Amino acid sequence: MGFTKPEGDNFMNVKIQGTAKELRPARSNPNGPLCTGIKVDGQWYDLPGDHRNLYNKVADLIFEGKMARFANPQQPPAQPQSPPPPPPPSATNGHTPRWPNRESVTEAWIYYATQVEKYIKEPYAIVKAANCLVMMEKDGEINPVHREPGEDANN
Repeated sequence: MGFTKPEGDNFMNVKIQGTAKELRPARSNPNGPLCTGIKVDGQWYDLPGDHRNLYNKVADLIFEGKMARFANPQQPPAQPQSPPPPPPPSATNGHTPRWPNRESVTEAWIYYATQVEKYIKEPYAIVKAANCLVMMEKDGEINPVHREPGEDANN
């Protein structure tokens, strides 16, 4: 299954069996660029740049002694993108009302219940409709009802 390097120390399309964990300069040039150690057919070669992600992959390489380089020019890695903006706080999603306390949500529920009972006469249906409207307001699907704090829902 192994390969033999052809004449002229050139070879293409090899499977990289292993990569070094750390980058280091090539032994032939200690002051040179950092290289990734790659293992091909039991032999270790230096490949300039950080290519530790090539483990267990196939690449077109040219071998020159203990140095390796890509047969085709590689595109430089893309610049890192800025992270997306953080989501709004979980209590509000930009337009969702915040229920400051239990009384305010109860007040909203009573308001919706009294409003829908004008049109719905079945008690269970009134409760379900009021629950839905309060949840829709909480999730921002409908605008909050504009009522003064402490306003009686029966008005």
